[in-house]
Order: sequence, then C-alpha cells, then structure tokens
Amino acid sequence: MENVSLRTTDQVFTGIAGAFAVLPLFASYSVTTDSSYRDYVAIAGGAIAVPCALVAALLAIKYRGGTLRIGLAFGALVLGGFQLARGLGVFADTGGRTEVAIREISPPPEPEQAPPEPESVQLERACNAGKPDAAACTNFGVMVLQGHGVAKDEKRGLELFRRACELGDAVGCRNVGVLYRDGVGVTVDLAQALTFFDKSCGLQDYSGCHSAGLAYIQGFGTKKDAARGAKLLATACDQKEASGCFDLGVATEAGDGTRKDPKRARELYRQACDGDDDAGCNNYAVMVLRGEGGPKDRAQAIEMFRKACSLHNDNSCATLKKLKSE
Repeated sequence: MENVSLRTTDQVFTGIAGAFAVLPLFASYSVTTDSSYRDYVAIAGGAIAVPCALVAALLAIKYRGGTLRIGLAFGALVLGGFQLARGLGVFADTGGRTEVAIREISPPPEPEQAPPEPESVQLERACNAGKPDAAACTNFGVMVLQGHGVAKDEKRGLELFRRACELGDAVGCRNVGVLYRDGVGVTVDLAQALTFFDKSCGLQDYSGCHSAGLAYIQGFGTKKDAARGAKLLATACDQKEASGCFDLGVATEAGDGTRKDPKRARELYRQACDGDDDAGCNNYAVMVLRGEGGPKDRAQAIEMFRKACSLHNDNSCATLKKLKSE
C-alpha cells in the first residue's frame, strides 16, 4: 500500500510541475502585451514547477517508477527551470543592438567678431594707399575738419582737401576754395579761393562753377568780370544747381554781366525755387506779388512766400505774416 501511495504522489507532483511549467507559455500568447506581466508569470510558474518536479523525480527514482515517469519528472524540471530563467531575463532578446543614450549638446558659442573698423580709419588708409582714393581723401578731410570720429584739425582738413584736389577730385578742390574764402584753417585768401573754384568747375563740379561765377561778378579775389561770371552761373544753373539759378536771376534782373530781363529773371527765380532755394522762392514771390516780369497773382505769391518760409527764409516769413494781416 505504501508503494502505491508514493507512486501516486510522484505522479501528482509531476502533474503539478508540468502544469505550472507550461502555464507561462499561454501567458506569452495572451492578449496581455505587458512584458513585465509575462515575466512575473514565468517566474511564478517556474518557482512552483521546479521544486515539484524535483520532488517527483526523487520519488520516481527512489521507488523505481520507471523510465517514463522519471523522464516526465525531469522534463517538468527542465521546463520549470527554463521558465524561471526566462522570467529573470536570462534569455532576454536585445535584438543585437547596444542601447545608448543620446544627450543633447548645445552648439559651441560662436567666436566673438571683432568690432567693425571705424570709417575714419578706412578712409585714411584708402587716402594713403599706394594707389590713393581721391574721394576717400575728401571724405576723410570732412571728418577731420568737423571732428567726426577723429580729432578736429582744420589745418589737416585743408591739407587733405588739397591732396584730394591734386588727385583730381572736384569736390576736394571746391572745399579748398571754401576754406580759403572763409578763412578756416588758413588766412582768408580770395584769390586762392577763386583758383580752386575755377579748378573745381573745370572738373565739372557745378557748385564750384557757381562759386567762381559769383566771385567774378562781385570782383572777389580778382578784377570784376560780370560777363564771365554770368556765363559760369548759367553753366551751374543749366546743371540744376539751384543757387546758380538764383544768382543768375539777380544778375539778370539787374542787368549785371548780362542783358536786363525781368521776365527771364522771374523764370530763373522759379527754377531756383523748384530746387528748394529759399532766396529764389522769396524773390519769385516778390515779382509775382508785384506783377514784375509776368502777371500779378497774390494767391500764388502767398503760396511761394509760404514755401520760402518753410525753407527758413526770414524775409518771407515776415512778408507772409504781413499779407495775412491785411
């Protein structure tokens, strides 16, 4: 009776071990996709199956239960051990990949750029280059003369303008003439001023033509030559130099160096005004108000006085105020 009871016991343990060893396989194909859940089932099944199978195998061997029962017991033991190992991650599949973490790296800071070179430095270098830039000498001269971005030095400004003129820059020549005329950085010398205005005009700087023409009409730095002056003023006016048109209008209205012609003078003042010359607008308004050189028109005259006043012509502002009070 004892052998029959023990034989039955080893079969029971074998059955229990087999059941719990197989249970995790069903969990692997269940609707549950959580891998952690499947691992827990495998560990639990293996933990129960292994000791049960081990007891069954020992009983089967001890009481000579036969090859089949011993084999079944060992089979349940192996399967239970497999499930236990699987649940513990011994057979985990990493897919042959090494998992590495990627850390976001900030780009290296851009190197600080050197501050832009001052304009005065660039102009000075261009002026003093092996092949000097005449316009750079003129522009640098303006900065030096006015003290913009560099120490103010009127004499040095004059020398820079003179160098620009020697290199063929018309504006440089005119600037030398202005400084000699106004006594800036040098003693006033109207003859020298006229020389540089003439040179500037010859280089097609029409402001230079205007300054030279005015000098000849007024006899500044030279013997008065109104006819020559009027021609130079006409050259300037033809090139849209508004101040040239104004002074030619004055000469034409007075008959100084050219035939006296009020109508032509009125037209010249209008041209000067169109170029935003405040004196031209004022003189045109006066002629229109008086009806000189053309029809009298008070409304148009007021409009021109208003424009001249907006251009800061004090005479026009005063006249406009007087006309409004009448």
